[in-house]
Amino acid sequence: MKALAQIGYEGCDTPTLENEFQKIAIYVDDQNVPQHVARQLPNGHWTSKLGNEIDIEHNTLRALEGKDYGQATCFMKRRSVSAAL
Repeated sequence: MKALAQIGYEGCDTPTLENEFQKIAIYVDDQNVPQHVARQLPNGHWTSKLGNEIDIEHNTLRALEGKDYGQATCFMKRRSVSAAL
């Protein structure tokens, strides 16, 4: 979270789409260790990088929740580039 704050992200309460913001969700395991990050797209869906070269789009954060990635429990946002113009 500290590294993401250095590039303009701040904590937020929900993953709900906000038109002027880009949001990310951090997935953590049972020990609260970060395992994965997803970024919200302008249409409200999410995108993630799986492996070295595979980018996927998923409709919900729950689509990736489970043993491998944990739960999406931390949300951050920053003003989108288009909103800043």
